[in-house]
Amino acid sequence: MLNKSVFLIIAMLGIAMISRTQNNIKPCGTDQVMQEALLKNPALEKLLQNQDSLAKEYTKQHYGEKSGTVKIIPVVIHVIHTYGPENVSKAQVLDAIRIINEDFRNLNSDTADVIPVFKSIVADSEIEFRLAQLDPNGNCTEGITRTYSPLTHSAGENVKDLISWNTAKYLNVWVVANIESGAGAYAYYPGTAPQPSHEGIVCRASQFGSIGASNGGNFS
Repeated sequence: MLNKSVFLIIAMLGIAMISRTQNNIKPCGTDQVMQEALLKNPALEKLLQNQDSLAKEYTKQHYGEKSGTVKIIPVVIHVIHTYGPENVSKAQVLDAIRIINEDFRNLNSDTADVIPVFKSIVADSEIEFRLAQLDPNGNCTEGITRTYSPLTHSAGENVKDLISWNTAKYLNVWVVANIESGAGAYAYYPGTAPQPSHEGIVCRASQFGSIGASNGGNFS
């Protein structure tokens, strides 16, 4: 199962990699949705403080350690489309998975460009993302679903109601044509989504991977 500590790492590190500020690139919308969530439910502030304390304490106790064991995160990509370019190919999905694994495993070709102040803490996180091989019913899958819906053009929490796999066992990623808020991608911090089935990442097809419908930047 995907424990909360792993999801916390993904939320704090992974979401920032999804949307980068370049020409024609939409910004990450996590801050916006979190602000809205806190306005609706101020009690979430305590949860976020606890998560922050957990992350800091874990880092303090385990800084520099390597377990030697890679944590595998099963991923399901939900492609929401109307048969347009947002109906991304399997090749684009695999490209996006490749990129995020390079980021998390410190395999990027551009690590030499890391600014000096951060060079000493660049590391292999020992986290690897893989497309799920079994669906929630135990059937074989390639880890990609495709759902036809006009909601892809004004996506948000609405697309999560179309399809979602058990978020305690899978990292759900919804790939869409456009996000209504104007974001390139967004996710809630662990435990703060409107409901458990909404945990995961919503991402524009144009900012998913580096080939196909993407804008061509090296991001995922």
